[in-house]
Amino acid sequence: MARRTRGALVRLGGYVRRHHLGLIALFLALGGTSYAAVTAGRSQAPAPLASGQTIRGTWSVVVGSGAVGQPAYGSDAVTFQIPAPVRVDGHHVVLAGNDTVTGAGCAGSAQYPVAARGFVCAYFDHALGTTYGAGSGLPGGNKDGVGDGSRYGFELTIGGTSPFVSDGTWAYTAP
Repeated sequence: MARRTRGALVRLGGYVRRHHLGLIALFLALGGTSYAAVTAGRSQAPAPLASGQTIRGTWSVVVGSGAVGQPAYGSDAVTFQIPAPVRVDGHHVVLAGNDTVTGAGCAGSAQYPVAARGFVCAYFDHALGTTYGAGSGLPGGNKDGVGDGSRYGFELTIGGTSPFVSDGTWAYTAP
């Protein structure tokens, strides 16, 4: 038996010498995966957006179904990349060029969206066949279930004559 064990060890040693770089790479790869799996469980939600900081993104509403030439509505629920520090309700989601809200600061454009502190300003880039637009806070964003608003995003509802296409950009600045 000792002779068999010794032969196996010699073969194993030869294998390790021939494939040492591959074995090191395998060890490092598996170790990194284990580290990622362990630390992923400890990750926390990102901190809310700091006061005065602005985030930007895009939106799109396309309605292609329904009877051609008939009224239709579509919506896009937009998720913030970083949570807002407070709930954003429907009074603070403004569709530029459509809504008039004092203090919203929607003086930008689709190419450079801007918003006053505490507001979302959404800008049309393309609009074909649209007749209506409104912004709202997402429901369920608060623990007591009263009112609209969420720290995690907002919703745009666009209406028009089917089929229609609309898209654009948005900006949110933390209060």
